[in-house]
Amino acid sequence: MANNNGNPLIENCDALADEVLTWYEEQVQKKYYMHDIYNQLVRSATSVGANIAEAKFAQSDADYKSKMH
Repeated sequence: MANNNGNPLIENCDALADEVLTWYEEQVQKKYYMHDIYNQLVRSATSVGANIAEAKFAQSDADYKSKMH
């Protein structure tokens, strides 16, 4: 896991992504597989962390706020 300096937002996003990916893998192994819905869930759960990572490198306060809202 990446260095998050104890940031609860990042920790919660990482935990959500981990849980969704674990659940996804279990569903695929059980053959309970609805391709489109599961892929959308995985993309949604992991995109939160990507947005936060992008906001960390914002060029201004206004840019940071626009990426985090």
